[in-house]
Amino acid sequence: MNLTSIKSLYQVVLVYVISCFFLACSDQFSYSPYLTNPDRHNINEKNIQALIAESNEEFFSFSFAVIADSHTSYDELDIFRKRIAKDSVSFVISAGDITETGLLSDMTP
Repeated sequence: MNLTSIKSLYQVVLVYVISCFFLACSDQFSYSPYLTNPDRHNINEKNIQALIAESNEEFFSFSFAVIADSHTSYDELDIFRKRIAKDSVSFVISAGDITETGLLSDMTP
């Protein structure tokens, strides 16, 4: 055996040993944020109530819509547009992927 084949064999054995180690230790890597401090539940709700108590302004509710991966689905977009107009949505957030290729022709129906 030459030096190159010994290094390759060493690398294969090393990857195998490391893989076996991680597969055997699946219970060692479980995580939950409640393991560190179990008394910290409903954090968002408590913080929102604290903000309301400190605020001098009146809070109002609103609704919004999120759309993503619309690409060139113009029929579905028209259905979506009609739905948000009917439901009195305050604003729409587009999470991206508006076009297939990024060409100007994709942007015009």
